[in-house]
Amino acid sequence: MTNDISMGHTIASDGEVYLIDDTENNRILIMEKGKNVNGQTIFVPTQEFCGIGNRPHFILYDDYTDTFYAWSSQSGEMYLFRHAKGDTRVYLTDIRSIPSLAGIYVRSFTILDDRIYFVSGNSSIIEADLYSFEIKKEYPVLPEMAGMIQLTQIEDYYYITISTDITGNQDYATMLRTKSLEDLSDGKYEDVYQNFIGGGTPYYITHIDDKWYLTEHRIPGHSIWSFQVEDNAILNVTSIY
Repeated sequence: MTNDISMGHTIASDGEVYLIDDTENNRILIMEKGKNVNGQTIFVPTQEFCGIGNRPHFILYDDYTDTFYAWSSQSGEMYLFRHAKGDTRVYLTDIRSIPSLAGIYVRSFTILDDRIYFVSGNSSIIEADLYSFEIKKEYPVLPEMAGMIQLTQIEDYYYITISTDITGNQDYATMLRTKSLEDLSDGKYEDVYQNFIGGGTPYYITHIDDKWYLTEHRIPGHSIWSFQVEDNAILNVTSIY
């Protein structure tokens, strides 16, 4: 799509426009699909937004609110982008914040109904109201899973990818699941990373059609898995790339 990017992490689309986080340059890039002279599909850069917090790290499009949420991973700020139906011109419409997360490395967030959840390196998961960003609840976690990456709900479980323990040690990288976030502080969870090769750092999980896709790093020559979940059983684990 582009070489004009440094350490990008995510791409999000509503089917009309594509938003990409240019993490190290504190930018959000906007692209649209087009055709070249040979009729091949290409991505055309149309806009860029500079000065987007400190290391924008995760973008999600939420269909219900018709909004792109772009998270600044080290400033505790969320940048909201929207565009009108039939008009691909994108606008930055709001900036919200979680002051307690300013200066803390937070790699992602998850929207579930009217709540937004932030995993972070401060040994807790924060649940906030999606519209006001008022903190509603905080779930402490054990030191060995303090460096969380992403929380994903799949059937009856919350799946959480872990990068490091509280000291930053990547030897603790894993993926676990629990039926209740309240149970994490008591160590009531199941480690499910053994379903994959292990030894890497599982990162983001994305759902496309009938499969889930897991990205990871630290394993040379391997980056992406696909898998399915049926009746809470992890099935058809496949190495993609």
